[in-house]
Amino acid sequence: MSWLLIVWAGLALYFTVVGSGVRRLLGLGDGDRLAPAFWTGWGVVIALLQILHLFFPCESPVVFLVLALSLAIGLSWDARGVGRALAASWQNDRVLWVLAGLVAIWLSNRALGPLLTIDAGLYHLPSVKWAREFSIVPGLGNLHGRLAFNSAHFLYLATLDGIVPGLRSFNIGTWPLLLAAALTLLQSSRRLRSDDPILRFRAWFSVVLLLPLAHAGIVMHLSSTSPDWALVCVGVVLAHELVRIWQPEPDDDLPASLFTIALLGAVGIALKLSFAAVGGSAIVAAGWALWRSRAGSDGLGSVRSFVPAGLVCL
Repeated sequence: MSWLLIVWAGLALYFTVVGSGVRRLLGLGDGDRLAPAFWTGWGVVIALLQILHLFFPCESPVVFLVLALSLAIGLSWDARGVGRALAASWQNDRVLWVLAGLVAIWLSNRALGPLLTIDAGLYHLPSVKWAREFSIVPGLGNLHGRLAFNSAHFLYLATLDGIVPGLRSFNIGTWPLLLAAALTLLQSSRRLRSDDPILRFRAWFSVVLLLPLAHAGIVMHLSSTSPDWALVCVGVVLAHELVRIWQPEPDDDLPASLFTIALLGAVGIALKLSFAAVGGSAIVAAGWALWRSRAGSDGLGSVRSFVPAGLVCL
């Protein structure tokens, strides 16, 4: 269990460093918010794996080299920024971090249970094995139709199987995402008693979004190969960011939020094509808001009609 906790912490730090470097390179300002960096790093890794898998299997040394280089680039671009953000977050949210640590210990115990996902033996595990040992195989769906689903989540699991000794990817993969999503929402929910009605609305909405995560952690199987759990995390974070552009604060960085929305929408579609309606709508709303804001108009007013429908879908 301790090794699993170390792996989760390492993955979280890796994604945060990579994402922070990318956002620094793009000139996106997030203040001391660690969550956008984490989700950007994870999204960038998913994108890299999809490109690399066109030419190399996920267990190829080339894949591990590219992932290591992305970490080095992230460190060179914004290592100090990540350190400052972590220090500020610990200083401001110490109780939250302690609570997250206790929840992580509880989840790690549950995540070491048996793999009980119904579709795991049908096509999840075979898809992971094909991705780990071969680059993309034209016509693979002729062996079994579900092998043609081509979920990027299986590339992520296949890569973890090649990197982490002593554990299987279905014990590891989804739950750093669940913890990161929960921390993202809990940081907003601490403003429940704020005098600012916008912050108070965001806080209560974050509490509502915590409910599906709590259900996943308490009721559902934590050892899972299913992309659905990753999509639950993507969905709640997308909804959280959509609220940020629907109910903005004067110091909110609109391009930063829109980039996060567009990236997570695209990653969600790559994880499972059935997410296209929600992810595509979020991307359209984000793009329209950015275009209107750069045109000098009230970009937020133009997308407010999209956002409620998007929240309902999520």
